[in-house]
Amino acid sequence: INYKKKKIIIVAPTLFNSFPNLSLKDNLEKIIENLLKNKNYKVIFRPHPTDAKSSKVIKINNKYKKVKNFSINTSDDYFKLYKQSECLITDLSDTGYAYAILTENPVMFISINEKYIKKYNKKKRLKYFKKRSLIGNVLTDVKKINKNFDLIKKKRKFHIKEIGKIKKEIHYLGKSKSRISDLINKI
Repeated sequence: INYKKKKIIIVAPTLFNSFPNLSLKDNLEKIIENLLKNKNYKVIFRPHPTDAKSSKVIKINNKYKKVKNFSINTSDDYFKLYKQSECLITDLSDTGYAYAILTENPVMFISINEKYIKKYNKKKRLKYFKKRSLIGNVLTDVKKINKNFDLIKKKRKFHIKEIGKIKKEIHYLGKSKSRISDLINKI
């Protein structure tokens, strides 16, 4: 948390083929185009490691590689990048929660099929979907991404408070090594 924040927005979708009707895959270029309109921020596209060499990522790289405030990050170590950024944009990837907990920064969840999620979640009642709006915003229209980014910045203190509450719900935060060791020893 003590890293100096830079004007960086990370776009980190879930694995392209894991949830085709919920993935940002087909909207990535629209998202990047809209974000690049704000010249004050650097946009870093961080594809899922499995997708790093996909034709979609290569196409995006070729299209934007000469744009000064754009880059692609496929490194194994995303910790420093996450800590330096101001916001993460994702779909339903669990990296959104990891990012929020790690950085105490808000997340923008882009939900291209929110009706499906609401219908699905009526049956499952997953806290994952309910708590998205606590750690950030849920956006359904990619064209409004810059407006939504401004809203996230205004609600930053609220989101930080809610992220803190979620951190307290995680029973093994900071104790995962010992917990895994205990579980292995029980086998």
